[in-house]
Amino acid sequence: MKRKAQCVICGGQSVRFKEGAKVNLMGAENLPENLDVSYCDKVDLFWCSLSQVKCLTFKNRKQMEVSGAQLPKDWKGKLVFTDEQQEPPVLGLAFVAKTHGGR
Repeated sequence: MKRKAQCVICGGQSVRFKEGAKVNLMGAENLPENLDVSYCDKVDLFWCSLSQVKCLTFKNRKQMEVSGAQLPKDWKGKLVFTDEQQEPPVLGLAFVAKTHGGR
């Protein structure tokens, strides 16, 4: 008989792994609301119950595909890809010159 894995790191509502981590959550249940695997070099989410996750963050779409994550059909969470996040515009010297040095 195969036992289902229980996530034992989910004391809080958010889990983020360190850069370069290799994470195996195969078959895990009871995952936190916010799961960030974007810093992981390798992540395994095959047969993982993601129904309780409200925000799932990946580095990019390829990382999601390779991870084996399967979102429930009725999932209403947010899927984030860090490489697609827009950086706020930098107000450089042109802005300072236009405003006469802030005066």
